[in-house]
Formats: sequence, C-alpha cells, structure tokens
Amino acid sequence: MGNAFRYTPFPTYYPDFRVPVTADTVDAGIILAYVTVFFAFLVVLPGIRGWLPKLFILMRVTFAIWLGLMISLGNFGMEWEIGDIVTTTQYKAFTPIELHDAHIGIKMGLRGINITLTAPEGNEYGETINYNERFFWTWDQGRLGFGTQAGEIAQQFRDGQWRGKPYPILWIVEYFTIDGEQIRWGRKYRTSGWYVHAGLWVCFCLWAIMCVLFLFSIRSGGWILTLIGALMVLCIIIWSTNNINDPEIEFPFEDAILRLHYGAHWYLTLFTGLISVGLGIAIVLLDIFFPIQIAAFFGIDPLITEGVLATREDDDEEEEETKPRNRLQKTIYNLTKGNEKVREFRTTRIKGRTQRSGRSVRKENNEVQLEKLTEAST
Repeated sequence: MGNAFRYTPFPTYYPDFRVPVTADTVDAGIILAYVTVFFAFLVVLPGIRGWLPKLFILMRVTFAIWLGLMISLGNFGMEWEIGDIVTTTQYKAFTPIELHDAHIGIKMGLRGINITLTAPEGNEYGETINYNERFFWTWDQGRLGFGTQAGEIAQQFRDGQWRGKPYPILWIVEYFTIDGEQIRWGRKYRTSGWYVHAGLWVCFCLWAIMCVLFLFSIRSGGWILTLIGALMVLCIIIWSTNNINDPEIEFPFEDAILRLHYGAHWYLTLFTGLISVGLGIAIVLLDIFFPIQIAAFFGIDPLITEGVLATREDDDEEEEETKPRNRLQKTIYNLTKGNEKVREFRTTRIKGRTQRSGRSVRKENNEVQLEKLTEAST
C-alpha cells in the first residue's frame, strides 16, 4: 500500500473531492419531489371526463402542490436574509497574498448561514478560489467558548480555524459566536429560526389536513387555509421583529461593508401567507352565499350534506312539538308510542280475523283507554 496512488518520485496524489457548492441540494430535492408529484397528476388528468371538471381539478391540485412547496422551501431554504460585496481582502493564514475583486456572499436560513468566497483567476498561483461553507446553529445555545459544551456554530468556527479556512469566511462566522452584553446576533438568529421553523412545520401539518378536508367539507378547508396563511405571516413577524439588532450587524471589509437584507424565501413566505389568508376567507364567504357554485368547483355534492342536515332539523322540530307538557299528555304520548310499535303486525292480524268471521273485531283495552283519555284532554 506504500506505493498506492503514488507516481514515483512525486508525493501521494489524491483525486479531487467534488461537492455541490454551486447549488443548494436541499432546495433542489424539495422542488424535484413536488414536481414529480405534479407530473404524476398530469399523467392521470386526461382520464377525467369533461373539460370543465378537468380544469377545476387542475386548479385545485396545482394550488395545493404550490402551497406545500412554498411551505417546505420556506422551512429549509437558505435565503431568508442575503448580502454580498466585491472587495479586496486577505486570503488566509500564513500567506501575505491579498485577493482583489473578491466576491463575498452570505445566505442565511432558519438553521444556519452559508458563506461563499470567490475570486478571479490569477489571484493565487495554480489555485482556484471558490469556497462555499455552511455553518449551523441548530438548536442549542451551548456554553461560552469553543469546547465540547459550546454551541454548534462555535465548535464549527474553531474547527474552521484549525483547518485554515479563508479569513473572510472566519471573520463573518465569528460575529455569530459572540454572546455578551448587547452583541448577541447568533442567539437572536438562532431563536428566530427555532420559532419560525416550528411554525412552518405546523403549517405543513395543517396543509395535509386541508387537502383532506376539501374533499368533503369546503368551509372547514377554507378556515384551515386561512389559519395556514395567518401562521406564515406570524412567522414573518417573528423573524423580522426578533432580529432587530442594536447595534445592527455589519461586516466591514477594506473596500465595502457587507449588510444583510431580506431574501427570496422571506418574500415567498410572506406572499404565500397573504395569498392563503385571502383565498381562505374568499372560500368561506363563497360557501356561505354561493354554496352550489363553490360545491361544483370542488366536486362535492351539496345535496347530501344539506339533505342530512335538513332531515335532522325537521326531526328535532317535530319531536319538540309532540313532546308532552303535562301528566295526561305524557300518558297519551306513551300509549301512542306503544300502539305504533305493534300497529303493523296487529293490523294484519285484525284484517285476517275480520275477513274470516265477517264481523267486527273487538277493540283492545289500551285503544279504548286511549280514546277516553283523548276525549278527556279535549
């Protein structure tokens, strides 16, 4: 094994370890999953009869898949806050080389921060400068310092120092490891990420419930959709208000100051929340004022539910009207109920006896008693 991967008399050669630094594989995987479900739906869509039912189902399923995709991207996306600059900066330890026109970018998500460092060709002899490092703060704050009991981002920062990562990357991460006085940027972002990610998980569960409710209860599904939108807007408020830092977090470099601003996932979550609230309220109002039309759009038969409800209401009203109010009426009510229970087979028996003998049949004792009580009550 001593000569493995070795080209004598040169040192051991190891192949490049390729990693997907140019794309977010988590976002790509989430998008691929929902797109796969959508294309599977498109395959079975031609089997539905009628162009109008096809259109209605296409609209409902497309919105449901889009809403689930936005919730998932908001939960796992790394662009809640972003920032980038082009500047001159020192490269790394043990070298006096400076990077000119270096591009430094930050993408911040609910679970951590992603930092990129790129520079034009020719800044370093034979080296391509294209770094992409991700640091997580999930979810414990940990103790002060950089030991085994410290927070995850503090331990990753110390590991980056040992590995000799570029100074611009370590310079940015160090801001999130400080936790004292009013400088608690890492704690605030970690706390905000915790509550927002929990809220978006609740939205995802409600989204699954909403998809089921719209199959048989339009109004309930509309209320759930409104609740999903309200929770998403609440997540935006939590992230925005909890991260109001004093002093504001800034990363000064030689030629520019790197500042953060809201990114794509922040705006997508806000937009989706507002749209969900508006559509949810609209669906509830349409179900109240135009139940037949909205039921046709969702493919639900409104007569089934309305018929069951109407029958139950009529039965309750009839029972309330015939309910006895005094002792005499209670006795008549009980006798009437007793006669109804045996009326079917008794009528058949009486008819048979009358046809055979040709004379009338004597009334039963409880029937005579019932007639007397009825005359007395009137």
